[in-house]
Amino acid sequence: MARNRTRYRSSQIRRGVNKQRQVGFTQGAMQLAKRLHREQDGMMVWGLIVCILFFLVLTAFVYNSGKTVIAKVETQNAADAMAYSGSVWTARSLNTITATNHLMGELDALYVLHHALGGRHLDQKDSENDGTWEMNSLDISLALAAGNLGRTLQELLGINLGPLSRFGLHSLPVLGHEGFDEIMKGTFSDLNSSIFQAKLVLRIRMLVLYLQHDAKLADLISTTGQALVAAGSIIGLPLVPGLVAKIVSIINDIRDLRRQENDIANEYQRLTQLERVAQGMRGFKRTIPSIMSTLYGYQKALVNIAPTIIRESTTEIASQHEAEGFVTGQGRLLADTPLPVEPEPGYRQLPNEEHSQLIRATYPWVTHWRKPIGPVLTAMSPRSFVALFYANWTERYTLQSCEWMRTPTSRKYKDELTSINYRNSRHRSLPTVLDDLLRSVSSVLTFVLGKPSQGNGENGRDIRLFVLSGLNEVNAAKGKEAWNDDRNRRDATLKADHLFCQFAAARTQKQSVASGMFFRQENPQGFACVAQSMVYNANEKSMMTGGGGVLGLGKDRQPRVTWDTLNWVGFVPEYEKTWIATAILGSVADIFQQGISQPEIRLNWQAKLTPVTRIRMARGFVTARQSDPQSHELLSASLETLLTLQNH
Repeated sequence: MARNRTRYRSSQIRRGVNKQRQVGFTQGAMQLAKRLHREQDGMMVWGLIVCILFFLVLTAFVYNSGKTVIAKVETQNAADAMAYSGSVWTARSLNTITATNHLMGELDALYVLHHALGGRHLDQKDSENDGTWEMNSLDISLALAAGNLGRTLQELLGINLGPLSRFGLHSLPVLGHEGFDEIMKGTFSDLNSSIFQAKLVLRIRMLVLYLQHDAKLADLISTTGQALVAAGSIIGLPLVPGLVAKIVSIINDIRDLRRQENDIANEYQRLTQLERVAQGMRGFKRTIPSIMSTLYGYQKALVNIAPTIIRESTTEIASQHEAEGFVTGQGRLLADTPLPVEPEPGYRQLPNEEHSQLIRATYPWVTHWRKPIGPVLTAMSPRSFVALFYANWTERYTLQSCEWMRTPTSRKYKDELTSINYRNSRHRSLPTVLDDLLRSVSSVLTFVLGKPSQGNGENGRDIRLFVLSGLNEVNAAKGKEAWNDDRNRRDATLKADHLFCQFAAARTQKQSVASGMFFRQENPQGFACVAQSMVYNANEKSMMTGGGGVLGLGKDRQPRVTWDTLNWVGFVPEYEKTWIATAILGSVADIFQQGISQPEIRLNWQAKLTPVTRIRMARGFVTARQSDPQSHELLSASLETLLTLQNH
């Protein structure tokens, strides 16, 4: 019982305490409420809480907005960098192609300048050229004129008569013919060369001098006999002084003839020395076609590998911006950026062979480098007209070398350039009747005194310089390309956009946001941006092609279209085939080339960013669908807006 009473009292005490606590809490809350109602203390705490919440929301908003803007800017920067990088690599490739085009043109010019000296025989043979009726007939004529019967029989019979061929009128100590031993030396040059024709002229002039010399000797013998007869009779004594004076005059004439003969022999000797010098340079010349083939192979490799380089470069740039994307060019629907170039047509595929890119790269250097050579040749042998012959053969071999280089490797090219003593060149401009007559006479004389041409030509090299795409469509008529059509600027702009512009699209992943439960991600799939770039040439354009110089005697000029794979800076001559006139005007016309400067080039292909054009945007969507579906999905959201862009 006592234990139960104790428990009861304890429970009563606990109930009382709890009741007092409840009453105290209620009274305290009521007092606090009254106090808050009466006093303003503590309101700043609630304001601070509200401000902190506001600034937290604002900070999250600014953070998310800044992150979104940065992501968009980075994506656009990636697209711009990808487009610009693609055009920069294209510009570098075009500059490289331009430089190698000129290098091949300069090498071909060196080949032409050397070949014009001695031709095919000088290149291929170490022996004298005894296969032409011109030289063989003059050998016989000169031996007869010099009174050397032994040498005459030797030339006719082809038998070496030894000492008998050393005696004749030329062996007379004082009155004999000068330069016989030198002029009877043959030539190492080909029939179709300047040295051969110059030596032929000297031999003909020497033959004329020998005939005059023979006539003077005959006159001297006759006059001397008359003087002896007159001196032996009293009646004839008065005639002796006149006859003696005549003898002295004849001897003076013979001395003058001997001096002229000696001068011609010296010129002939200098031409022979020039042949020896040219022979010493054959080794380098023979490597020129192989070097050109190597350079052309390098060009083809560059054209093939350039899209890969551009793709790898743009991919690397995109990764640096933490983006993905593609670049496309030349109107392609795939992610590919080929260079806007193509090989020029091969031989006989152009209506005008004189306007091939190779001859346009070669001829200015031929005309420039032969200017100092002409006066040197004239100083060496003024009586042989070697400088005029040299101008003629540099003109002819410029065209033939370019034709040979552009001939496919599976075909033979046969002409004066590639055959020894060739007489049936297709590049003859004589009237048909006269040409047929000369051909018949030459055939008969070749059969009797000479030999037929040697060699069946040589396989082509298939070297076709790269030109901008579209030039072949207008048959190499520079300035008339589709992108140069000033009469239809819209089509010209579309063509330029197609060939020289590149379109890039870049895509980045979606960005995380702060307070994602309060802020919505506006770009749940990421960002996609586009850009366009253009490759262009910054050189000055000029379509003035008329002949310059005194009285318009200069050659026509090549058009400077700037958007080209030659990029001449000044005016350079255009090749013109004028076989009849070149023998005389070939070198003389160089004097009148006022306004034709030294060949100079400026590698000036550059790149720049341009507005995105509507046609590029439309094709970019097709490319994105095939190459990057995610970019296509992102770009489709703004398709209606983007397609309103106009051409630049």
